[in-house]
Amino acid sequence: MIKIFVLFFSILMVIFWGLLTKKYTGRILRINILFSLLWILVMYCSIFNNIGLVIPRDEIFINILVAIFLFNLIYIIMYKNNNKEKISINYSKYYINNKKIIVLNIIAYILIIPFLIEAINIILTTGFNFSVIRDTIFVRISNSDNFFMQNSRVIINVVFSLTQLIATYYLVNLKYKKNINEKKIIVLGILDVILSTIVFGGRGALFNFILFYLFNYLCNRNKKIKIKKRYIFLIIAILVFVTQNRTSNSIPFVQSFIMYFAGSLSFLEVILRNPFYYGLDQKHYGAMTLGFIIEPIILFIKILGINIKIPSYYFNIYAQNFINIGENSIYQYNNNTTMFYPFALDFGLNGMFIGVIIYSLIISFVNRRKNSGNLRFYFIYILLCAGVMNSSMDYDLIGYSKFILFLMIFFVVKKRKKEQLDGNEES
Repeated sequence: MIKIFVLFFSILMVIFWGLLTKKYTGRILRINILFSLLWILVMYCSIFNNIGLVIPRDEIFINILVAIFLFNLIYIIMYKNNNKEKISINYSKYYINNKKIIVLNIIAYILIIPFLIEAINIILTTGFNFSVIRDTIFVRISNSDNFFMQNSRVIINVVFSLTQLIATYYLVNLKYKKNINEKKIIVLGILDVILSTIVFGGRGALFNFILFYLFNYLCNRNKKIKIKKRYIFLIIAILVFVTQNRTSNSIPFVQSFIMYFAGSLSFLEVILRNPFYYGLDQKHYGAMTLGFIIEPIILFIKILGINIKIPSYYFNIYAQNFINIGENSIYQYNNNTTMFYPFALDFGLNGMFIGVIIYSLIISFVNRRKNSGNLRFYFIYILLCAGVMNSSMDYDLIGYSKFILFLMIFFVVKKRKKEQLDGNEES
């Protein structure tokens, strides 16, 4: 009964925050409202799941309700203090160096060759079984003692994410019709999605491409841009195909959909039933929440010969092991613990909301810089928005890969010199 009340109350709360968002930002469809709608969908799938998943305890749903409240509250306060967003933000002080993106992709393609050969061999042997591809590549990387091998996937994913981010920006703004270099980036972005899906057997690249495109569109709505629905429908169709071919036991799509959105809450429930087994007896005091800053510092310290574990190590040793999240059926699940588990590792079960507050503050700060006309922070904001829409699955600011991606954005998005302000926007 409490679960139904929480679900109903959360809908009322979203209506309330939607009206405030409209009042203070001039638009309802902001990231705070999308965050709220996402978690309502997750709660609905979890409460009414009919596939035999573990049902989370009432406290989890109450925590989600509080998280929605805090995330919206901080976002509105920060936005209100920054005044309304400008009708049209001018990013002309910055330009994108497309040549650097092309060079980065060439490096990524060289790195991906060994994985691509192995993936093709698997496809020729077993067909398009993306689950087998994913597991084989993951085991190969995990069992390798080669530093280069262990980090090559991170570099590949970062370069591909950067390219997809810029490609969707060009697609939405229709700039590519006037610039051959921008057409090249779009082609590379699409190729990167295909390669990432085939080689690593996951849906992440496809899902992120959709999110990048949608958030680029939402951030440019004042320019009267018409969204290209055919792109979205095509990628969703491919996403369905990949989903259907990721499991060897042919789970129906509806069942996969419920697993995708509700499975993480069931996993969180299993974690809370076994707090000591999942490391909740120790606190990391922000190392997970601010992992994208802290982990690079720790890696530098390790180079100096000091043996210290990076934050993501403490997440992976607990969350990467497959466990059953089914009540009456067997559903093997790992990794996707929602954003709450890393926050709990940092601040304890009673301090998870500190992580939510920090997360909302980070997004609000980046949004401020974006609204000031900083194209670098525009792209970082798009990345963070995509991460928010994955927050029901995981918290994507733990590892150093996001830090590298932020650096790459600063590397390819350059600020014009005063004498260049009248030149082309991108090169």
